[in-house]
This record gives sequence, structure tokens and C-alpha cells, in this order.
Amino acid sequence: MKQYVGLDISMEETSICVLDQAGDVTFEGCAPTNPEAIAKLLRRHAGTAERIVFETGSLSNWLWHQLRALGFPVICLDARHANAALSMAASRYHPMRAISANPLASFWCGELENPFDGCGSKQAGGSAA
Repeated sequence: MKQYVGLDISMEETSICVLDQAGDVTFEGCAPTNPEAIAKLLRRHAGTAERIVFETGSLSNWLWHQLRALGFPVICLDARHANAALSMAASRYHPMRAISANPLASFWCGELENPFDGCGSKQAGGSAA
């Protein structure tokens, strides 16, 4: 069974929403914002995830690389694209569900293997001087 995951990342905690291929929620929960804790929860509740989607932010570069190194199919959406995804979603969707199930995530999956390749040192290096 295909699964799709949306992550809402904040400094302390990451919210996780897992959908099945029919768009039904199979899990909603939280984990501390560190790759190992998120990976543990993903392995338990989304072991067959087709894609794991989150939007750009201060932790997205770090988390993208860490989760990718652990073997997860992560996709980072530009915050503007994520906003567009939410505006196209039916009002019954929680934002995490809308992002994880949205066709824009499929587009990005095929277009960008690593959205952080070629970024300036501001983004890739972490601090803006």
C-alpha cells in the first residue's frame, strides 16, 4: 500500500501526517525535531512511504540531508509552492494532509533530486552573513 507523508517542522517538534493511497489518514502524531526521532516514527507508521514532503524553512536543508541519508524519499517544497498546494486543496483537508497528497509534490519529486544543490552559501551553509 502506498503511503504519503507531510511534515510540519518547527524548532522543537515536528508534526507528521501519513495518508494511504486513498487519501485517508492512517497516522497523525509528533516527534522531536531530530532526524533519528522522526525516522523512528516514520519506520513505524510509514514504512512504505512513496514521498515525504515538507516546506522550506530554517531546518529544511539539514533535515532533508539527514533523512535522505537514512534512506527516506524526502521532497522539500518551496514555501510559495506549498502555499499554492494548500490553496488548491479541498477545505476539508488539514494543511498537512493537503501537502502530503498534493500533485505539486509529485511534480517536485520528478524535477529535483536535491533542491539544495547549487544553492548559495547562505542557504547551503546555514547562516547568512
